Amino acid sequence: MDESDDLQEICRTTTPPIQYATEDSYAMIRLVRAFNARRGRTLAAYTFDAGANCFIFTLEQDLPELVAMLMAHFPTNPDKFFFEDEKMKEVCLHTTAPEDCTNLIDYPKKSFEMLLESSVGAGVRLLGDEESLIKN
Repeated sequence: MDESDDLQEICRTTTPPIQYATEDSYAMIRLVRAFNARRGRTLAAYTFDAGANCFIFTLEQDLPELVAMLMAHFPTNPDKFFFEDEKMKEVCLHTTAPEDCTNLIDYPKKSFEMLLESSVGAGVRLLGDEESLIKN
């Protein structure tokens, strides 16, 4: 997370400044940091792609609580959830965020464009339509 923050700071302080992070990006940073602080340990870590898209890493055992906390702050229709493991999706959908983690940041409650869950693997590979998690 420190390296991600450093890169954003470098972009902000260049001439001319480069601004790829959005207010939503900064909200995710604040939210993940507040969540970890509230839990007293690092349950989630963030990084960003070459844009404003936030990637959050967590252990499988912590995923339901993380997703529940995210949904408390960014309520999103489950139709926009794409999970590698449908059983885990159901577990996440039926998990309630701990009460002390439902209002960690002051930010408008808007939805994600999508929530995509996958395991960290061997890297990118092209999937055929029949294997894709996202159906057009």
